[in-house]
Amino acid sequence: MSERLFIVDNKRVWCVDQQTGEIVWMESIGGMMKGGAIDAVMLEGNRLFVCAERRMHCLDADTGIEHWAIDLEGVADNKVLLTRSHPIVNRTINAAGTA
Repeated sequence: MSERLFIVDNKRVWCVDQQTGEIVWMESIGGMMKGGAIDAVMLEGNRLFVCAERRMHCLDADTGIEHWAIDLEGVADNKVLLTRSHPIVNRTINAAGTA
């Protein structure tokens, strides 16, 4: 069984194998060139949802590939609607490769 950690800073998301410390993937999401700092992240099944100022990104948790992204104009104008999450999210992968 392999545990993965998802670590975020203001601009990037890393997927790290907890047992080996190996970086499985890294994606730049936030920052001035890509839509603002990362405000929140949530793991649901095999999808990692990342909210970077006024934009929601849906990443594949195994590969880091972006499935989709939407603008949150109007919804995200009020920052009270967005909550900061912990900078580390983990997921355990069983022998079959599922969470």
